[in-house]
Amino acid sequence: PRPPPRPPPRPSRPSPRPPPPRPPRPPQPLRRPPPNNDNNHQIVNPTLVYPHSVHLDTRTARIQPDTTSLDHSLVRNLKMARNGNVGIMGLLMVGFTSLVASSKSSPAHQPRGHVAGTVSRLNSRRAALHNCLRLPVVGLVANPAFAFENRLQVPIERYPKTPGPQPKDLGLRPDGSLKGCDFVKPNCFSTSPNPDDIEGELYKSYMVAPFKYSKSREEAFEDVMKVIKEYKVGQDGIDGGGFKIVTQDAKSGYIYVQFESLKKGYIDDFEVAVREDGVVGVRTASRLGFLDIGVNAKRLNYVADELSKLPGWRTSKVSPKTHANYFAQNGPYMK
Repeated sequence: PRPPPRPPPRPSRPSPRPPPPRPPRPPQPLRRPPPNNDNNHQIVNPTLVYPHSVHLDTRTARIQPDTTSLDHSLVRNLKMARNGNVGIMGLLMVGFTSLVASSKSSPAHQPRGHVAGTVSRLNSRRAALHNCLRLPVVGLVANPAFAFENRLQVPIERYPKTPGPQPKDLGLRPDGSLKGCDFVKPNCFSTSPNPDDIEGELYKSYMVAPFKYSKSREEAFEDVMKVIKEYKVGQDGIDGGGFKIVTQDAKSGYIYVQFESLKKGYIDDFEVAVREDGVVGVRTASRLGFLDIGVNAKRLNYVADELSKLPGWRTSKVSPKTHANYFAQNGPYMK
């Protein structure tokens, strides 16, 4: 038997016609929010104006800048961020913390109406961020990028500052001498040995001959201070971050200066002890690292050269002949 014939195919459905275009919606009149006691914003119809720096346009629902009324403290902090004194991430973190705090501490009562409530919440958060930027936030960031006032004024890439901890045993000993060095690390020079380094003559790796003068102690102290104050920042490619005289005691003859590197802010400690017997003790040391790339040798030789130009002074310098181990390890990296 033959199979039954197949039914004829169904006719295709015509494509539906597109719906007619909707007529344009007439503009809705803006409703003025009811007055309230919230002083964080000023209501001006049809634009709600924020104080200081931004305003909310209700027609576009966008926050527009108002650069003519920026607060001076806000501009100051933003300039500090641009110059590198304040990290941008520090400002963002402070602002985010302020926004979270303001959202948690905002009052429960809000003005009636969607626009008014939104404006009040935006104003409170914006005011919190504005007040937070007014505060000195330099200490809250990890990259303060500070250097001494007499640093080199050159554009450099910003690095996190690593000054290192200041040694707690700096200063004069009871006998008027200074601290010694770690004989293992070639990053220090001193005219005084450590008591533990006398046995085995371990002090030879860092000890230098003291300076001598043939004038009054007051004049010698003034000569040393003059040389330090006139120190050429960046000489021989070192100490570009400047220096700071921390202690100058003419009575005891003790001088303590901090020198800073240009890029990463390494701090070196420099001490001078002007004694009454015509001897001047000197110590220069790095706080961090194993090598110093010749920084302390250049600094010590500079001070020795400047003092030797003055009458009544006899100084000594360091060289590969006097400190072979120091220059053998730091020499390949010295410029």
